[in-house]
Amino acid sequence: MIVPSQTIWAWGVVSPDQGDFPRGPLPEFADVSVVVGELGSGVDGFRRSHMEARAVERIVRLRADQPHITCAHEDVALEVLLLADPDAAAGFTSRLLGPLADDDARTADLRSTLIRYLDMDHSLAKVAAAEHISKNTVTYRVHKALSLCEHPPGASTTNLRAALRVHEWLRDGTTSRPDA
Repeated sequence: MIVPSQTIWAWGVVSPDQGDFPRGPLPEFADVSVVVGELGSGVDGFRRSHMEARAVERIVRLRADQPHITCAHEDVALEVLLLADPDAAAGFTSRLLGPLADDDARTADLRSTLIRYLDMDHSLAKVAAAEHISKNTVTYRVHKALSLCEHPPGASTTNLRAALRVHEWLRDGTTSRPDA
């Protein structure tokens, strides 16, 4: 991996007598990205945590719209896997979302409502409350979003959910691989 001259890697130690060490909020700094791997034990844990932090760094570099971000591996572990090959992920997303990936505000609202709907176990009431809109509006947006991406009724939403998550990371159209 090519490491830019502005990159600093740091490691911390948690003593074993502290038991489960709860992670507090990560520090945020202006004009600086902070990425971390998960806590590990021993040399293998150190190595794994470092590799996880590097993987988070790779996907963070895909976010041209957010040049400085604070992010922990445990919060984006699925995205790290899904974006291991950004070009393949972009193709997958494009095939699954079709016109639902368009960059206009109306389509963004449809995607946002659909993501919430899927994340909230298909509850119209929960989504309506969270978005401060009527259940009828949620129903309309979800049906419109599913018809735009031609998602078959009753089909599994696993791939659709993955495509929506990838789209959030690649929404600026960046698909070139960062330095590896």
